[in-house]
Amino acid sequence: FDGNRMPGADAKSGPAPRSMEELQRVVKQKGEAEKELEDTLRELRGFGVGMDDALVDEEGFPRSDIDVHAVRTLRNSAIRLRNDLKDLMRIIEQGLSNVHAEAARTNSVSSRKDPDSEPVREPFACVEAVVPGTPAHDAALQAGDLLVLFGSIAKANFRGLASIADVVSHSENKPVPLVVLRQGVAVHVTMTPRRVEGRVAFGCKLTVNF
Repeated sequence: FDGNRMPGADAKSGPAPRSMEELQRVVKQKGEAEKELEDTLRELRGFGVGMDDALVDEEGFPRSDIDVHAVRTLRNSAIRLRNDLKDLMRIIEQGLSNVHAEAARTNSVSSRKDPDSEPVREPFACVEAVVPGTPAHDAALQAGDLLVLFGSIAKANFRGLASIADVVSHSENKPVPLVVLRQGVAVHVTMTPRRVEGRVAFGCKLTVNF
């Protein structure tokens, strides 16, 4: 994390985001934490050990072939980062619930066209196909729609289709606000992920190459 990140202690006591902007900041912090954890574990592997390998020899003395102090420091950092990520995921889940509840209150219809309500954002994915009988089909998404907002995901914090899968998996039976560009017009829809064939899904094939 950098100096602006939300520490684990604050994450446990701080309020969950209530706006999309606040939620996006926490999602960004989660990405930074994941990157730092990945770097920490890579550095740890550079010593030839993991999180659980013994640091003493058969006689119970500290191993002489590795820097035991450095390994312990890296392990402690990894544990702290994993705890931070758990806290951040909890906050994101609560924030998604808050944002979804607000969207449900302010959108009495599932779809509307209002090109002047907000500035048009840059799209980050395109709908290739919609599976009939799925949440995406129920939300009236169409092939060719360009995603500019998917719950907490926008162009600025989009890190691949896994970002969308993360939102979907934490939004079972909860309305997710979407904004798509359809023939140049911003269309607002609400999509509610549900279990399809045993897993939480929304029933839409997306591409980032468009």
